[in-house]
Amino acid sequence: MNPAGIRVPFSNPTTYVVTALFAVGLVATAPQAYAQSAASAASQAPNGLWLTTPYPEFSAQAGKSVSVPLNLANRGLPPQRVELGVDGLPDSWKWEIDGGGKPVTAAIAGSDGTVSLTLKLTPPTGDIGKEMKFSVSGKASTEVLKLPMAMTLAKTEPAKLTLEPKLPALRGTAKSAFDFQVDIKNDGQEDSTVNLLSKAPPGFQVTFK
Repeated sequence: MNPAGIRVPFSNPTTYVVTALFAVGLVATAPQAYAQSAASAASQAPNGLWLTTPYPEFSAQAGKSVSVPLNLANRGLPPQRVELGVDGLPDSWKWEIDGGGKPVTAAIAGSDGTVSLTLKLTPPTGDIGKEMKFSVSGKASTEVLKLPMAMTLAKTEPAKLTLEPKLPALRGTAKSAFDFQVDIKNDGQEDSTVNLLSKAPPGFQVTFK
């Protein structure tokens, strides 16, 4: 039976057979060639131990804690134990490295695995506008990792509060109860606790909910 859409001349069957076998051979060998290419690319991937962060330079408010994500990656090596630390910060700065929600001083990166860590920094209140350069270090059995970082201290803006009523004027009878909805907005960089006070004519009772 001939494939649909292909006309086979009776006078030259050999040409048709050779062409069909050649096409089948290409289809059969294509997956093998792709697999060899993928294996070659995988074998050329670099092996080693890396300490990285997506944010090597950043700014933060003086006196406020800031958290920066870190990644300890192992590619193609046996499990590696890495001692963690921070170098180059003054004694007035506070720092810790967290893993799994708790402070850690070392981590083990399994073969072809990545450990997620968090660097927590608390700078002092002074040195506004100053850039502080430091590095996160990792000491393995055969190498020392250094991750250079820089942090700029920004001035903390005080709380800027605004009150905006949704319906500033309501009408009703002397027996009516009026509900005013008020939005409180803080445009500053500090959290603020707000105490609400009211001033109403005699005979009015005001409550906040």
